[in-house]
Amino acid sequence: MLVERSEQMSTLASLIDDCALGMGGVALLRGPSGVGKTALLRASSLYAEEAGVTWVEISAAPSAIKPQGLLAQLAEAAGIASASFAAIVGDLLDRAISVPVALAIDDLDLADPVFLETVSELVRRLCRAGVLIVLGETVRPGQRWRLVNVELLRQPRFCTVPVTRLSRAGADEVLAFCRDQPAPHVPGLVGGNHEQLASPTDDEIGVFAFQRTGGNPLLLRALAEDLRTTGWGQWAEPAVGDAYRQAVRVVLDRGGELLAQVARAAAWRGGPPELRLLGGLVGIAEAEICQCLDVLAEMGLLTSGGFCHPDAQAAVSDLLDEAERRTMHRQAARIRYEEGASPAEVAVHLADADAGTCGWAADFLCAAGEEAEAGDDLAAAVRYFKLAAYHSDDKEKRTRLIIRSAAVGWRLDPVETADDLPDLAQSAVAGVVAQADAVALSGRLIWHGWIDEAAQMLSRLDGGDSSSALEVRSLRLWLEFTCPSLLQSLPEPAKPSAAPLLAVTSAGEAKARAMELFGELLRGGPQVVIADEAVRILEMCTLGHISLEPSRFALQILMYSEGLEVAERWCDVLMRERLAQDDPWWQANLAQMRAHISLLQGDLVGAERHASSALDHRSGMGWGVAVGTPIRIMVSALLGMGRHADAAAQLDRPVRSSIFRTRWGLDFLFARGQYYAATGRNRAALGDFLSVGDMSQQWNIDVPMLIPWRMAAAEVYQTLGKANTAIRLLADQRSKPGGNSRRLRGISARIAAVGGAARERVRTVKASIVDLEASGDQWELARALVALHDGYRDLGESDRADMVARHAIKVAERCGAEPLVAELSRSDFMRKDTDLSDDGETGLRALSNSERRVAELASRGNTNREIARTLNVTVSTVEQHLTRIYRKLKVRRREDLPAA
Repeated sequence: MLVERSEQMSTLASLIDDCALGMGGVALLRGPSGVGKTALLRASSLYAEEAGVTWVEISAAPSAIKPQGLLAQLAEAAGIASASFAAIVGDLLDRAISVPVALAIDDLDLADPVFLETVSELVRRLCRAGVLIVLGETVRPGQRWRLVNVELLRQPRFCTVPVTRLSRAGADEVLAFCRDQPAPHVPGLVGGNHEQLASPTDDEIGVFAFQRTGGNPLLLRALAEDLRTTGWGQWAEPAVGDAYRQAVRVVLDRGGELLAQVARAAAWRGGPPELRLLGGLVGIAEAEICQCLDVLAEMGLLTSGGFCHPDAQAAVSDLLDEAERRTMHRQAARIRYEEGASPAEVAVHLADADAGTCGWAADFLCAAGEEAEAGDDLAAAVRYFKLAAYHSDDKEKRTRLIIRSAAVGWRLDPVETADDLPDLAQSAVAGVVAQADAVALSGRLIWHGWIDEAAQMLSRLDGGDSSSALEVRSLRLWLEFTCPSLLQSLPEPAKPSAAPLLAVTSAGEAKARAMELFGELLRGGPQVVIADEAVRILEMCTLGHISLEPSRFALQILMYSEGLEVAERWCDVLMRERLAQDDPWWQANLAQMRAHISLLQGDLVGAERHASSALDHRSGMGWGVAVGTPIRIMVSALLGMGRHADAAAQLDRPVRSSIFRTRWGLDFLFARGQYYAATGRNRAALGDFLSVGDMSQQWNIDVPMLIPWRMAAAEVYQTLGKANTAIRLLADQRSKPGGNSRRLRGISARIAAVGGAARERVRTVKASIVDLEASGDQWELARALVALHDGYRDLGESDRADMVARHAIKVAERCGAEPLVAELSRSDFMRKDTDLSDDGETGLRALSNSERRVAELASRGNTNREIARTLNVTVSTVEQHLTRIYRKLKVRRREDLPAA
């Protein structure tokens, strides 16, 4: 079926009618590949037969030509015995005298020069004798008028018959015709999901098809075949099939290799065509690229904005093999480089280029990595640094780039970069690694617990006044309170002591200054000037040109200086900044810092939430031996909330044995001691606390602000009835730097009051409460209030005890300390007045709607975690609800709820 070809057929029919009357002529059917020129020839042959004209048709395609050439094919088609030019021409001329003759030659664009010369001669000899010659030619880029074309122009009865793509209306007509044809049987398409899909309208099908074909009849029929195969009207989001993809290949092949190359390059590039880029990729001038693009547009595959549809682009892109893609990336990288594009733009191509890159590639990739790192695109930065190392010819530079890649990759996932560390460490020991890089590398080795390897590397460092003096100085400061045993591996500095860094102008100086201040805090205790300096460093870290590394130490300074509100505010600011970035390293570190702040504030629920977030952002192995700190925070919070099983699970996390050669191991031992004490294993707890003390003193980091092991041990000694030992430990703690802070003093006073006379206990605990209220630690304040309640009760002052109990319960509920609430609920005060709500109601009427839902689920035997999941709340919220439910319903445990 011919659609929108009436004008072309009218021209051809007129020529055939003239031929029947003895008048010759020449017609050239010309158009892009796939528009139906061959179909027009077929229709013309049928018309000629009806008009009594003998139709002889051959093809110039190489596959159709006989070994003897055009004449042999023509002789066979015309039924002529001899294949000589003279015999053929003579026979056709003789026939034309008695019978009208039309000679059709298709695929003229594929003819070789010999073939074309023969055609030119045929045109000259036969047209004058009344023979009609019809030629079919596919438009190709760069096609010039050859000898045959010039000969055609000389003929008095010559005309060009242009064949173009179909309009949208014509395309719809073709689709309607194809849709009426019976669909082939495809197993699996009868019934099934197809029957449940909404049928598209004819307009939707038309839009779908025209967008992908541009009205090219061959592409249109191929797409219709795909739709017939899948079932017309049975698709919701159709996809092109094999027929369409093969048709795209065919139209490109018919356009010639040059056209196919340009099409593949344009598909690889995507978007609007760039003449210079495409010319460089294919290796031709921009003028030739324009010709190719014009032909692709005539085919219907291309528009000014790029390919007619992503499906068309994908079909062409599928023709690219991996080698061709990599070659294009290499060529594009060079072109972008010469254009002066940004390193990131060039690196995008170098990342996927083949091995034939130039010497400039490594430098450009390195610059791109730095740009990506500055923009917090860490994954891209890692990729660029690795590729730069791959393309670098300089061994030392290649090693530096691998270290740089590992440093950035560390922020994404320390585990992923761990495999490279041993080899890099060996390179450092061999002297291949620059000193500044070796310093950074040693920190990562320590983080993963490879202490001996780090010691070997540190012993190779130069302690003199080198370009890396600042890095070595920062490392020494860090080791003092992280892994003091490695200090002996560092060479002695050339100068006994360096002056403090007062002016901070770089990230390295900010880091060194922050660690200097932290060291001053640990050695001399909190000072206003140190806290103010920490805030200055935090302000610089938020400017963006200073890294966040110094902020860790600045936040700790504020925490241990009892500036918790300021630390909380700054930590929240930094967390919000990191939240928008794909930076798991800092997200995890800041979450840990926030958890520690919450713990010091006595916010058990917040501490557990933030510590859990820190561990979620980075796996346990990703934390390395530093996992001891978030475990300590998590265990402390869980024990305060009475969740002993969850605390035990945290302590069961696998840790490297080398953790106990670092300060993080002290955190782990302290957390385990807390767990032992909370579960009644006092001697085991004492063993861990005293071990922490021994190691702290041995390493010269015996600082109560970091780990108050004396206070924890004193509380155990009080439980064991050894008050004198407990008092001695507490007194010893007060003599240490920072050991007499308001928080530690308040906790120590509560512990010291245990076992004393009631009135003395009350006096001591009151002083404890004053300090704890000032420090902001709500959890320890609640514990002190419970101790004060007990003291008043022992003195027989029930009214005061009741008042303190009310206050204690509110504070305990606020920080999530369910065990304290439960302890008070079992007291004489609670038996006398179990309802502490403002309205005085008891029983079911006193429960809020949320409390009713929690009570109902709990009475059915649901665990706290199951209730939280059902109501979409946190476990701690469920625990707080249950505490109030027990009090209002006058029950002491979950099992009593059904009866209540």
